[in-house]
Amino acid sequence: MQFKRGFSILGFAMIIVMAAGCKSYTEKAADGLPNSQTAGIRAIEKTLTIASVDGADTLYTLYTQRTEYRLSPGKHRLEVKKWTGTRATRPIFRDVDLKAGREYGLKSMPSEDWWDFKIEDMESGERIDTPVIP
Repeated sequence: MQFKRGFSILGFAMIIVMAAGCKSYTEKAADGLPNSQTAGIRAIEKTLTIASVDGADTLYTLYTQRTEYRLSPGKHRLEVKKWTGTRATRPIFRDVDLKAGREYGLKSMPSEDWWDFKIEDMESGERIDTPVIP
């Protein structure tokens, strides 16, 4: 179906989705649980995005301004990308062990060769991510 002036329903839906880009991501296992039973990760650096959690896509390309993630506690593998203009970089993978009721911050770090990030416990400041060795 086409709207006047060449807009398709799909194109219109994409515009609506992009306008709602601040939408948070909730992992399926954390859906419906109170915050005390889940872990939150907030992208402190707005150019960073979690592209996948344990291999499941977070639809990051639709929600380029997503800054909030709600995950189940326990071990997870995160795929993080950085937005440069309208493109995302190649991913960096990190393993985390999240605790229920805790809030974490996803922050950029200086790097001599490319770009880097860390995930810290917002209360203690402890870094909780570990690099994935291919």
